[in-house]
Amino acid sequence: MPTVTKLEQTFLDLVAIDEVHPHEDQVLVYIKRRLDAAGVPFRQDAAGNIVAQIAGAAGGPAIALVGHTDIAAPLAGRQVVVAEGVIKTDGHGLLGADDKAAVAAMLELADGATSARPARTIELVFTVGEEAGCVGAVGLDMALVSAKQAVVLDWTGRVNRVITRSPAYFKIDVEYRGRAAHPAEWQEGKNAGAALIAAAAQLRQGEYASGVTCNIGVMQFGDARNKVPGHATLQAELRSYDTAKITAAAAEGERLFRATAAQHGVEAQLAFVKDSPAYELNQDGELITIVEQALATAGLQPHLEPTYGCFDGNILAARGLDTIMLGAAYYHPHSAEEYLNRAEFAELLTVLKILLYPPKGSNRV
Repeated sequence: MPTVTKLEQTFLDLVAIDEVHPHEDQVLVYIKRRLDAAGVPFRQDAAGNIVAQIAGAAGGPAIALVGHTDIAAPLAGRQVVVAEGVIKTDGHGLLGADDKAAVAAMLELADGATSARPARTIELVFTVGEEAGCVGAVGLDMALVSAKQAVVLDWTGRVNRVITRSPAYFKIDVEYRGRAAHPAEWQEGKNAGAALIAAAAQLRQGEYASGVTCNIGVMQFGDARNKVPGHATLQAELRSYDTAKITAAAAEGERLFRATAAQHGVEAQLAFVKDSPAYELNQDGELITIVEQALATAGLQPHLEPTYGCFDGNILAARGLDTIMLGAAYYHPHSAEEYLNRAEFAELLTVLKILLYPPKGSNRV
């Protein structure tokens, strides 16, 4: 196996932990143990998030680095392979670089806190449950965070990939309750499955409305071939960059499911929940300026791009932080093809150090 760096060993330690939200106990213990060893104070909120603070020398405003501790799915017994240019799996499960690459880089910065104080206070925010709907970011105790600027490390590719916008997201949960019956007495039943199929058929997939997309991810009903199903459920989502359009589409969808339930004589329990607000990068703010300067010092130009994914950054921006979301050197997340580019991983840490420890002579704080 090729020689690994200290940063890479931290990453390997992290991706060996197989935990999916809400079971993140081991990874949180690992993070706290590393912070203790580095002499970096931290606090943990009721949601499970860890906020650590590295005091700055210049007394300026704090800046937060954010990475999430959970992974998208269980590791399925996969093995990690360290090759010359990448860290990947044997193809039997995801790697978990999303977002443990960010967590490893943040812990490496914590390790360096005793040897050099940053120009400004750094708050390391380790959030839980991002893959489960940004649970940690939503529940983050903001009394633990003094920073007004946040750098979220949770995008694919090199650190110079900068997200310009991310959509609002509505989570749709539908439950239809009818009456189960034997097929020979089908007239006595109320087929919740048939009602849900009729409703779902009207919920146009792909572009549901102009500027709004819809996807039905899960439908479940029935437990036997010879039984009229009395219970049915559906899980779906809406996404859009336009808050007004997605709100209107959600209201229309809710009316559709209620009307179809009434037509079929079944009861409907509906939850149309705005799980994530839309995000747009503040391209005139101070944060993008200092990130661009750090990238330039490392010989990189920012690559601005929109995404249709939703992140902790959406939540933090809506909670008042000037937020930027950057690449964390991983590719093909949520799949067995996921890998970490080793050179870009080292580059990520270099850019963070430039950002937080400006070179001498720099007028940036």
